[in-house]
Amino acid sequence: MLFELNDPDVMLDVKNWRNELTGHKAQKLELAQRIVDAFETRGLISSLANTLYRKMGSDDLVAAKFVPFAKDGTQDNQQAALAYRALMLQQSKLREFLIECEPRICMVFAPGPQGTASLGTGFLIGPDCILTARHVVDFGIRGPGGGIYERYCAVFDHVTGPALNNIKDIPATARKVMFAPNWQELLQARDVMPNDGGIANPNAEQIEQLKKNLDFAVIKLAEPVGSESRYNNGGSRRGWFSASAFTGPDLDQRIIIPQHPMGFRQQIDFGRFKEKCPSETRIRYDTETAKGTSGAPCFNEKFELVGMHNAAYRPDGLDKWNQAIRFDWIAPLLPPIDNSTPKPVAVQIWSASQTGSKPIFGRRLLIEWIDRAMSVTAPVVDQIFAAEGKIGKSGRAFSVEILREKLSVRSDPVVELGTALAPLPTTVEDIMATIVDQLALPPSVLADMPVRPYKNAIDGSKKTATWASKEVPDWFERVLADNRQFGVSLLDYVRQLQEYGQAAFDASATDDERAQGRKFELTPEQQQILATEDGGIESRSRWQLIWVVLRLRTGQKLTEELSNLLARLARTVEGGTSELGRIRWLFIETIPDFIAILDPRSKEVLNPAEIGETELRNCWRGIANAANYPFNENDPNVVGSLNFFKKLDKLVQTEQRLPIFQQYMFEIATAFRATVSANRSAGV
Repeated sequence: MLFELNDPDVMLDVKNWRNELTGHKAQKLELAQRIVDAFETRGLISSLANTLYRKMGSDDLVAAKFVPFAKDGTQDNQQAALAYRALMLQQSKLREFLIECEPRICMVFAPGPQGTASLGTGFLIGPDCILTARHVVDFGIRGPGGGIYERYCAVFDHVTGPALNNIKDIPATARKVMFAPNWQELLQARDVMPNDGGIANPNAEQIEQLKKNLDFAVIKLAEPVGSESRYNNGGSRRGWFSASAFTGPDLDQRIIIPQHPMGFRQQIDFGRFKEKCPSETRIRYDTETAKGTSGAPCFNEKFELVGMHNAAYRPDGLDKWNQAIRFDWIAPLLPPIDNSTPKPVAVQIWSASQTGSKPIFGRRLLIEWIDRAMSVTAPVVDQIFAAEGKIGKSGRAFSVEILREKLSVRSDPVVELGTALAPLPTTVEDIMATIVDQLALPPSVLADMPVRPYKNAIDGSKKTATWASKEVPDWFERVLADNRQFGVSLLDYVRQLQEYGQAAFDASATDDERAQGRKFELTPEQQQILATEDGGIESRSRWQLIWVVLRLRTGQKLTEELSNLLARLARTVEGGTSELGRIRWLFIETIPDFIAILDPRSKEVLNPAEIGETELRNCWRGIANAANYPFNENDPNVVGSLNFFKKLDKLVQTEQRLPIFQQYMFEIATAFRATVSANRSAGV
């Protein structure tokens, strides 16, 4: 996910590195070092830190360590320096919100005369509608002619890379959506207030003007991007924000603003609510913004929508605070929007890569099993799956890629046993050491593992069988119970957060902030913990589920002691409680003898020769569904791909056919999505 960069100059050979360096902590560290070195050599270390902060941080203290590296020295505006100081709120909750929020926010690009452009921020309030500040698009609303307003667009997923100041610079990783051809026939809008933000004490006439001139515009887009999957390969749909109104924040409550200042990648800053305008239509806050933030949504610390940023507050011409239109004034004026259907749920993936470069043909049973197995309370029958395949290039290794892609939005660890470069261990001690290592558990836990009954005990001895099937699994159950959840002293945590937070603040503070003596500040709750020196213990989890992939190669047999061990761990025999019940097992290539009976839904036989028209059509259904486009089996793309597949079947061997066709489908699916987007933009 992180390294699938479209620019060939920054492509990293991560797949081969991972295959070369697998299994042991030292090798994992070398893999990480190679990746970091590659990004640093390319001058992209801030992008790497940026992405790690956004995607990987599940702990506030870990996230804070990325902050000094995430600042991009090329961004000299004030907002860029404030991008990652979100440590005043509990990071884990904030990041959960941002994961949902991020795909619904866009940069608004509005070309003007003589090569100029107005930049702003907008956010989805329906499948094909965004809300933004009217002044951002006012030039186009007034109809300048010359076709300039026909090039107005919204840019979603601009989360990495440099600032965008030209529509030609939009990267392939971002999603450009044109305004609808008739967008100037606004669904709803209110005029711009003259000198908005510059009036400290409005008179009665100005108060009435402020109530009427709310400076917002609802823009219809050419495509229902909110109903589409965010990524090309399916998965979670983008969605949109509810237009429900809130009364506004309380004094000194947080104001959180995700935004695209000056056309930079999506960033977030937060501050505090300071006051309401005498007209009651505006709120003011010290959250940092810049040109290009206008139209951004404003949330309170409960992540409720309370306003739309529209101006700096500059009484007497001096910067004081920033300002938003209260959302409870905007909401009643919003038109009926075609969002009568529930917010779209996730769709099934059709590719094992978010770019769509690894199309999936068949594999329905595996994908459906993963969905069932994701439930912590899944029954034993849904905790095991077998992908049996004895033919070369049948998709055995691809099973792991599908699993990892399905789990990409979760933090569950995946343990691989029996890889190409790390053969399957043959003893209980070795396989448990491998599992402990890949789970990143303390190596010291192995010291307490029950010892083998006799140093030279034969594999089939009764005592050895009891040791492998009961004593070791019972020990491992306790290890998982002791390590899955852990207690955190909130007092120690807040002390560390204050230390790391101040360091992060210092690394990103502006000159003005340093001159003003501003410091990193904790929440009132955190300050109370420091004052009383007693915050109690908070329980946290390292994982919800563990996924173990075991590849038993054709002709390979498990030793009897491993069979006894794995049968108990996989709970195919009596025994095992809640912690072992959190392990999911994917057996690849050969089904172990100890698995006597499997639910028909939990087993598939991999045979690329059986892939045919049905599997191809289902892949196309996934492609169309991800784009929220009706599937038509008579579509020229579908018919053409079927014909190509038939020809390919006659020209190449079965083992070579699938990789060639995957590349073909990736290219034709990319062209298909581009055509769908172009047709929608043209109103076809």
